[in-house]
Amino acid sequence: MPSDSATPQLESTFAPIGGFPSSFDVAPTITFLALYGCLVPLCVFRISSRKSRNVVQLPIVAAIIERMLNLTVRLLQATGKWPWTSATLLEYQQITLEWGWIALAHAMVAFWRSVAVNATRPDAEKGEGADQKKMRKRIKKVTYAFDGSYWVAQLLGIGAAICWRISLHDGLSQGLKSQVDGLRYSAICLAMVLILASAGGALWTRNRMQGADQRACSYLVYLYLALLVVPIYRLTQYPSFSSSNTSKTLFYIFHLTPELLISGTLVALNTRQLFQTGPWGDYYFSWRKGWTTPSAGLRKRRQRLRLVTEERKSWRWSSNRSSTTSMQDDERTEENEDAEILIPKDLEGRPTLEEVRQVKHLPVATLRSPRFATFSRHERSDAAHPPSPPPMRERTWRRLDRPSSYVVPPESGRVPSPPSAALVRDDHGHGSFCYNGSLLP
Repeated sequence: MPSDSATPQLESTFAPIGGFPSSFDVAPTITFLALYGCLVPLCVFRISSRKSRNVVQLPIVAAIIERMLNLTVRLLQATGKWPWTSATLLEYQQITLEWGWIALAHAMVAFWRSVAVNATRPDAEKGEGADQKKMRKRIKKVTYAFDGSYWVAQLLGIGAAICWRISLHDGLSQGLKSQVDGLRYSAICLAMVLILASAGGALWTRNRMQGADQRACSYLVYLYLALLVVPIYRLTQYPSFSSSNTSKTLFYIFHLTPELLISGTLVALNTRQLFQTGPWGDYYFSWRKGWTTPSAGLRKRRQRLRLVTEERKSWRWSSNRSSTTSMQDDERTEENEDAEILIPKDLEGRPTLEEVRQVKHLPVATLRSPRFATFSRHERSDAAHPPSPPPMRERTWRRLDRPSSYVVPPESGRVPSPPSAALVRDDHGHGSFCYNGSLLP
């Protein structure tokens, strides 16, 4: 461990990033701890909420927790509770300071990949566009190459921190100092190039890829540019840091503040909805093996296909039953709500429920759906209004894309602009079926 007499030598060669903790660090450290503490409820909410939690956001949450631990150690050292000369604590602080900001840039690559991959699929809103499988494969290869490069930059930074830790025991030889400087410069320059390339890739996705979420790409570009402040600050401070108050002020402003702003933004936003990551993101193993639920865009496309199918199949039917029984049956068969049975155009030759069940190989319960309103025929025995003739077969009819009833004038036997087949009621409440504009008995 370095002694007090070794401090001037450390200051004149290469001090730790952020300098050695002193009483000057108490106020800014408490401020940053309070600000990071405000992000903890947001982290808990994002992880606990089913609408926002995703694996891609976990590195952001881990970076927030780690920064709080780092600042806590720095505060204890500044107040004299823990010795600032502890080589283990200094090594931990240097490793996390070298790793944290690069990890944030690395985590945002997964968001970029999700936005770009979703743009290669058919449009979620309009149902248009081709499935660009080759482009999607290229995007994944490029983003995975970015992942590997970011890991290399993080390992170089961690190696520089470990070599700096070794120098505390072995002395400040010129060869070891050159090795530490080389690792630090390599990590910073590589990370800086990767950040610029990632921002350029997000900008290219926004401007060149049709169907890409421009708002999500803009967020990524702004966040990458904000994070670029950290490597620029580090390059201006090398080859040696200082423990002066001015140097520490610059450290808090240009190193910790961008990390805080980026972490807070990514936690405050619903990244699952904004970047359409789904619960697992767009990782190769999840889509290859099918270990993930569909993303928001894929769910919209499936919903649109379902609506198109339902528009073509507008008639639904089931056996006639009371409303109470219908509600009970519908509650028991919610999992079968997507079952569809098409009524034939020939209304006189309607099959029975048992016939449909045998043909479709479906249980009777699957023919009932709580999503569609149920309309039944009613007979009236009022003296003023003679009862309507009994129907050929008692049926409960369901209508999806048309109004539930039409007002039919008593003297008119036709409905203005009727659908091809619909349940109609006259002004006395009598119900009847209308087929191609004609009322059926």
